[in-house]
Amino acid sequence: RHGQPREQESEEEAEEEIDSATSRWVTEAVAHARELMKERPRGAPEAASLLSSVLLRVPALWAELSQETLMAFASGDISGDRSHSGGSAFVPKNADLAAKTRRLLLASVAAVIAEKPPMASVALLCLLGEAEADEGRFIAAFQTLRRAQALARQSNTNGDRAEAALQGLRAAALQRWHFQMINDVPRGEQYGRAIEMAVAELLPQAPTGLLALDIGAGTGLLSLMCARLKGVREVHACEMNDALCAVAREVIAASQSCCPVTVHPVVSTSLQPREKFDLIFCEVFDAGLLGEHALPTLLHAKKALLKEGGILVPARATLFGQVVEAPGLLDRFSVRSPTGAALAGARLQNSERYTCETMWAVPHKKLTEAAKLVTLDFHQIEYLYSNLGNWIDPPIELSVCRTGEAHAFVFWWELELDAHGRCRIHTAPEGGSESWQQAVQPMAKAKLQEGQKVQLHLRLQADGMEVALQEASGQIASIEPTDVPELQLEEEELLRFNDAKHWQMVQTALQAAFQRLEKRSVQLVDISESLPLALLQSASSDSCVAGVRGNTEKEVMKALLAAHSIDNEKVFLLVASPQQVIQAALPVPYPLKEDGQSIASIVLCEDVVAASGALRSEALEDLALLWRSCAGKLQREVLVVPEAITLKLALIQSHELERRTRVVERPGGVDVSSVNALSVPEFLGLEESLLQLQWLSAEVEALTLPLGEPLLTALAALSATGDNGQPLLRVKLVASCAGKVHGIATKFSWAGASEPGHQLAGVTWPGLPPELEAGDAVFASVRYSPCRGLVAADSAADAESQ
Repeated sequence: RHGQPREQESEEEAEEEIDSATSRWVTEAVAHARELMKERPRGAPEAASLLSSVLLRVPALWAELSQETLMAFASGDISGDRSHSGGSAFVPKNADLAAKTRRLLLASVAAVIAEKPPMASVALLCLLGEAEADEGRFIAAFQTLRRAQALARQSNTNGDRAEAALQGLRAAALQRWHFQMINDVPRGEQYGRAIEMAVAELLPQAPTGLLALDIGAGTGLLSLMCARLKGVREVHACEMNDALCAVAREVIAASQSCCPVTVHPVVSTSLQPREKFDLIFCEVFDAGLLGEHALPTLLHAKKALLKEGGILVPARATLFGQVVEAPGLLDRFSVRSPTGAALAGARLQNSERYTCETMWAVPHKKLTEAAKLVTLDFHQIEYLYSNLGNWIDPPIELSVCRTGEAHAFVFWWELELDAHGRCRIHTAPEGGSESWQQAVQPMAKAKLQEGQKVQLHLRLQADGMEVALQEASGQIASIEPTDVPELQLEEEELLRFNDAKHWQMVQTALQAAFQRLEKRSVQLVDISESLPLALLQSASSDSCVAGVRGNTEKEVMKALLAAHSIDNEKVFLLVASPQQVIQAALPVPYPLKEDGQSIASIVLCEDVVAASGALRSEALEDLALLWRSCAGKLQREVLVVPEAITLKLALIQSHELERRTRVVERPGGVDVSSVNALSVPEFLGLEESLLQLQWLSAEVEALTLPLGEPLLTALAALSATGDNGQPLLRVKLVASCAGKVHGIATKFSWAGASEPGHQLAGVTWPGLPPELEAGDAVFASVRYSPCRGLVAADSAADAESQ
């Protein structure tokens, strides 16, 4: 039937073509594979290979052998390792040869099978995507998993595995700030120009061509710039993130370079080249300049990797700084007044030495003029390194230009990429590079007077800088250690703990719940993810149960409760996760009442909406577990605070958001836009002022999600799809003015409460943003996914790009 298309053949016709010898081989191979599967996981790889061979010869057997084939490929996790995509690794240590073999087998089977049954085909594509990720083919893996996601939607089958794998892949491969850095054209052009000048200077002494090294290669942008230059014979690139290293390999392989580029998944200090390098260029600088261990990296590069007479880029760096008064920044350093009352009994502070801020968007008052602090000459890096830890003498004198309270020290830097200072990058608050923010270090709130002279003491460490302010009296103003327990927290937790409006909302909701349960014994069960500070508002409850992450958190909470006159005897702190707290305290009270007294429970999840503006999917899963585990077992009333969450959607235009989420520029003419495949579709924790956004539509209330017992029914409805594979809930958004739709803002809030001042969150538009005129309408789909929570996306986009 050479003239008949393969897809038109029936299964019977396909079977008729199988000769008796092939039939016997198929029968024996399948039988042997089934025997091997009895010895899994050891026999699984061989069984997968046999079943793949059978399906390549007889694709019509896919319907019969699909489940066994999928089980064989999925049963090889004998190492306990996890793949980059979040799927299980196939062999110990993800050996390159085994990963490639697995990927080739899966790819060949996927190429010949029909997409029936669809659920098995979705699972096969997920396995293929995970195998591609294990081999380091991240962009290919992303495309395969997108196909799996699209097929799941088209066939109305479960696509959670594809979605979870996509999430893991994005998290492993590319962080959001990479897009902003690639789109920073001046940064790329200045580095490219400095590299070109260095090559021109070195070439007369290297007739056979130059050997170059890129330290901190990222996606390979600077390596490609160098590889295109005449006279460069070979480029090596170091990238310590193995996932990002794999992305760089793909980007470089897809680009046209004039010389070979080799990417090494190691830190440069462990590199052992056959010969030293003529040129080394390095970009391992954070907002504070030294936080990514730039000094040890540059010292090793100069001593162990650079040829005598070679060139190191950059040549030097200068630090600048000034003292500011900025009350809003204090919330990022420590917890000042959680629950609306002064904090006593413990100190809760930022886990980082300094935070990173875009100072032009932060209300502040400059108390001193910007001052030059120190210049670091990387050609004299041995001298720099020998003086680490010493206070620089003499101290720097600062002139106070405005009266105020010293809340923070803001500092930034300028890089001179070449020895002559022709190519420069700076990160100053006004007009600095968009790739970096400014570093902000807390100070001890010293009172400064206009016209006063103060001295700044400065010392460098291998991974940062330490400053102390000396007042006119000669006293050093520093943040004094306290004799109370201390706990270090992430910045997002500090912001929420300092949000007085949020805690007022929590207090109001708890009071309403206690009033509903009046004249009953009430136990408060706090299943919040972070420190259960709501217990400081629990005076109305008869007992409280909450989880903490460890013994340090437990001691801090005990100190806080004692300082706020909360009876420790009625508070039970468990070192447990929220789900373990639920299982311990519900459906029966914790501890169990000996007299059998019936009590009511208030379940509090105050951080269900994070300070970043995102709805925490983990919190929804915790509450879903609560209602599943308590189904038909509750002998008492249970109230959840908050009772429900409201979601509002709005269209937004923000070119800045686009630059933060996808590659839109070609610095130095180099195109690395293929990494857009790994762009994360959600954004969160962004300040509205930073995005310079325009609201293109009014806010539309999409739904109110109950967190009580109806939650399970609501989540099931939001997880379902229609016959076309699209989510059932579609929301119409009408443009009120003309503009480009770069995303959909998602505003989550407690139902019936005023909206707290969360940061902005939402989803980016899939693909190129459309141009809308006033009155044009688009539809957003809202669906529930266990790995992503509630997702709003453009339902008009095809399923593969959604």
